Amino acid sequence: MRRLVSLVPALAVLALVAAGCGSATNDYRGKVADVQHKYEQRMTDLTTKGTTDLTTNPAAATATFTELATVVSQFAEDVAQIKPPDDKQQLANQLVGAYRTLAQASLDLKAALANHDQAALQKAVSEFNQATAQESAAVDAFNAAD
Repeated sequence: MRRLVSLVPALAVLALVAAGCGSATNDYRGKVADVQHKYEQRMTDLTTKGTTDLTTNPAAATATFTELATVVSQFAEDVAQIKPPDDKQQLANQLVGAYRTLAQASLDLKAALANHDQAALQKAVSEFNQATAQESAAVDAFNAAD
């Protein structure tokens, strides 16, 4: 069986591990892994830079979170283009939805930083953390599916 690995913490990255037979679900996971490979390093680099710059260089963090949102959005769209098995469509929708939420949370972080709004920043950080938890839950649900 193939397993998805969560982007959490701090958008680590979706990774798929191969093992076992070639079911439709495993085929889907393999195609998602191919897309993931395309974005993996960039997402990791941007997340690391953004979280570091958040406290040390807020001006740079705004640009980084904008770029991160763009990369995560494109990743979500590319994954959305992969047809899952019919009985896994809802799980695939949850997974793509989690990535889209993460992209929006990145934009919210950028806006809060750009506006120097401490309350909005705290809310955006919370949203970002919730988005990573949502992504993790979606990955766990897909891994639990046969």
